[in-house]
Amino acid sequence: MIAALHIPSPSDSQIAQDSQAVLAKHRTKNLELQVVGSSDKLTLSVAATNLLEQILQEMAGGRAVKLTSLEAELTSQQAADLLFVSRPYFIKLLERGTIPFRKVGKHRRIQLADVIHYKQQTDSLRLEVLRELSAQAQELGMGYEL
Repeated sequence: MIAALHIPSPSDSQIAQDSQAVLAKHRTKNLELQVVGSSDKLTLSVAATNLLEQILQEMAGGRAVKLTSLEAELTSQQAADLLFVSRPYFIKLLERGTIPFRKVGKHRRIQLADVIHYKQQTDSLRLEVLRELSAQAQELGMGYEL
C-alpha cells in the first residue's frame, strides 16, 4: 500500500503553484524532465503528468497530499473516515453486504476501490435527489436552484 503523506511548507506550496501552472499548459503531452544539476532525464506519460498536476494543485493550496493505491486494503475505521461516517454505521453497511469485505482473523479489510465505488454511487444518488427537490421547489415557486 502506497501511503506517503506530505504536508507542504510555504516554500513547497509556492514551488508547487509555479510547477502546476507549467504542467497545466502541457497536460496532453508526455513530458521530459531534467534533474537540476544533473544530466539525468526522465519522461512522464500523460497520465502521470495529469496526476502530478493534481498533486501540485493540492500542494499549491497548502493542503496535505496522500497517495494510496486503489488495490490498498483499509481497516473499517480508515474506510469510515474516508466516507465521513461513524465506524458502527460503516460496519452495518458491511454486514448488510453493501460494500464487500474480507476478514483477517476478527478484523475486516475493505478494498479502497470498493469504498470509492460506494462513495461515487451515493454521491450520484444524492445529486439526483437534490435535482428532484430543486425541480419541485421551482415548480412550487420557492426560488431554490441547483
